[in-house]
Amino acid sequence: MKNRSRRALCCLLSAALMLAILAMPASGAAGFDDVPNGAWYTAAVKDLVSKGIMSGKGNGRFEPNGSMTRAEFTTMVYRAFRAIGWARTVEGTAADLDLTDGGSIPDWALEAYLALER
Repeated sequence: MKNRSRRALCCLLSAALMLAILAMPASGAAGFDDVPNGAWYTAAVKDLVSKGIMSGKGNGRFEPNGSMTRAEFTTMVYRAFRAIGWARTVEGTAADLDLTDGGSIPDWALEAYLALER
């Protein structure tokens, strides 16, 4: 996944899961200093953040033009699948993964990798 921006991936995931996720009640919208009202991706960001599928980078920033790591993308997909009942919570360690670089996976993304691998 070369050089994909967070905003493009956000919209792609939003479109792919729209039918299933639209049935879920939103818990409120989240605002970011760098996501302007009226931008083509603002609604998708707010929708995915309100459903717990995506989150910002901290300090009120989303970084819509930033790159996305494999761990961030994996976590986003896992949260979307979990939100619509396609994934379950799985416990384990990085050693349980069938990845050559499993030891480099951030702690916050481990659950997503474990669930999606199984």
